[in-house]
Amino acid sequence: MIAENSNYACLILWEGDTTKPFVIGRKNWLFSFTTSGAESSAILYSVIETARANGHTPFDYVMHCLNELTQPQYDINSLLPWHVSL
Repeated sequence: MIAENSNYACLILWEGDTTKPFVIGRKNWLFSFTTSGAESSAILYSVIETARANGHTPFDYVMHCLNELTQPQYDINSLLPWHVSL
């Protein structure tokens, strides 16, 4: 079926590319010794993948957010990846 319809092949390749970092990270998460450590890892992974999905380089996006969060007044909604232009 996949050989007959190339749309399925592209979909499967795309899914494989997006899940590979999660599978690799899963092995690293085995070393989160506390629940809060595992939650922090999951939050950071979510932020990085959301930034990547919105076309940002994860490092640049996280640095932008950290710089903005140090300002006395900031709008948290303006830091969402779909509102940021880097």
